[in-house]
Amino acid sequence: EDLKNNVYSVNIIQTSSPVENSGSVFVCNSSFNCFFVNARSLGNYLKMDELRSYVLSNNLHIIGIVETWLHDGISDSEVSIPGFTIYRKDRSIVKTGKGGGVILYVHNSLSSTDAKDLNSFKTESVWCRIYIDKVKSFLVGCCYRSQQAPDDEVNNLFSVIRLASKQQVM
Repeated sequence: EDLKNNVYSVNIIQTSSPVENSGSVFVCNSSFNCFFVNARSLGNYLKMDELRSYVLSNNLHIIGIVETWLHDGISDSEVSIPGFTIYRKDRSIVKTGKGGGVILYVHNSLSSTDAKDLNSFKTESVWCRIYIDKVKSFLVGCCYRSQQAPDDEVNNLFSVIRLASKQQVM
């Protein structure tokens, strides 16, 4: 798969009125380059090297990856990207079995924190809060639903998305 097809540019524009359909206001003059991909395993060192090279050469700020296939035997340092903070949730935290898992990388030029309230849900989703300034922030999430997910897991995923959508979300 060509990685270039997965780069998205998101412009956050200063406004004094609510953004249509969301009722929220972003106050920021920034542009973020975002990247999303289904990796089908980040445990492969060649894939991690390719990802690191691609990310660093394409001025990316926020990276969301599903199907990381990571587990507690793989440390954050093995899947780190220089200059980025990692937020990750492995499938083993949610249920037994191989595969799955999600990860967010946020460039260190952005102030971010773990969205613990959303990450406490038993779902393959990971969320962080990015601060525009000391008061204003927005959420970024990366979600995955396997085709074999039971109804309770799917319902939990919808619940966390509904909860997140009550706030500013990208």
